[in-house]
Amino acid sequence: MKNILKTLAKTGCADIITALSKQKFSFNKIAKMVDYPSTATRRLNELIEIGIVKRIVLQNKRRSVEYELSPKGKDIAEILIKLRQIGSLEIAKRIN
Repeated sequence: MKNILKTLAKTGCADIITALSKQKFSFNKIAKMVDYPSTATRRLNELIEIGIVKRIVLQNKRRSVEYELSPKGKDIAEILIKLRQIGSLEIAKRIN
């Protein structure tokens, strides 16, 4: 659990998980989300290592890979989305 929280706190992880909760993405699209390919590589490897993201090699395309959430990742995505919604509500309350 400690490793999961430590990984989730890293730049880009929550954004990757939230995006993957909607659909699968290629590495290039994920790299654009986090601004740097090297960051995307590190974050994806960390998320794969702790079982949140799965790497899917596409058979019909040469050297083509997509990433998707594992069942564990889908559970975590739901929690992250709810936390972001709560955070948005709190910010809106402070503004009004």
